[in-house]
Amino acid sequence: DTEYNDTDTKLREVLTNLSETGDANRRKTCVLLLGRYRFVRPENLSELKHQFPNLSISYKTIHASKGLEADHVILLNAASGRTGFPSEIADDPLLDLVSTETELFENAEERRVMYVAMTRARHSLTLLASVSRPSDFVSELRGEAEYGIASGDTNDAVPHVCGKCGGPLLPVPARNGRIWYRCGH
Repeated sequence: DTEYNDTDTKLREVLTNLSETGDANRRKTCVLLLGRYRFVRPENLSELKHQFPNLSISYKTIHASKGLEADHVILLNAASGRTGFPSEIADDPLLDLVSTETELFENAEERRVMYVAMTRARHSLTLLASVSRPSDFVSELRGEAEYGIASGDTNDAVPHVCGKCGGPLLPVPARNGRIWYRCGH
């Protein structure tokens, strides 16, 4: 889980861990960074490649990754929001006229895209998700014990509940380093 503007630090932590547990045969470990959109590509990708020479790091959009595999996949920006994942950008109404089939699941197309992302990994999949705005998909995966989700969030054991509505309180980091909580509703 990442705090606001902490994605780069978390990405470096994951890459450091993968670098330290590299291949015993001394071949480069293949790491694929995936994003829902092209703008999610880390601006410092060449710096990361230089910093971790025993990792073969590349970036692709999820759509461009179809048919590819990597030892480890890191899904970037698994947050809710308009350009998050699942995307909250409304489909063109013309698509509804062309497609007569009704989808059984909410965000069915986005779920298929998520499946593509998850199945690119040979050994591990890391989801870099927002603490304050986690993706619906991340929340669903956390709720299923069979997936064996390991969270970097140390606050998982202590749920914070709103005193007014009983809903979840979401941590919001302040500039001074303190954590404030706001109602999720």
